[in-house]
Amino acid sequence: STNPAVAEGANIAIYNGGETSGAAGALQTKLAAGGLNITTTGNADPSGSSAYTIYVAKPDSFTKTVDYLTKNLADATVVQTAAPASVPANDADIVIVINK
Repeated sequence: STNPAVAEGANIAIYNGGETSGAAGALQTKLAAGGLNITTTGNADPSGSSAYTIYVAKPDSFTKTVDYLTKNLADATVVQTAAPASVPANDADIVIVINK
C-alpha cells in the first residue's frame, strides 16, 4: 500500500453515535479500502459536536494514521486520550465516534 498509515498497524474501532443507520459500516468500508485495520464497529452515544471524534491514547505511535484520518474525515476532532468510559473501546488503538 502507498498509504503510510498502514505500516503503523493501528487497530481502529468505529462507533456510530449519529442518526444515520449504517454509518459505522460505511466508514469501515472506506477506511479498509485505504488499508487500515478496522477491528470493531458498533453504536455509541455521540461524543462531541464535530462530525467525528477520534480518540488516540498513544498519539506518538500513530501520527501517520491520525494524519490520514483527519485528511479523509471532514470536521473531525482529535482527542489525545483514550475514549471515555461511555464508549466501548475494546482493545483498539484508535476509536472513532461518528457524531452526526
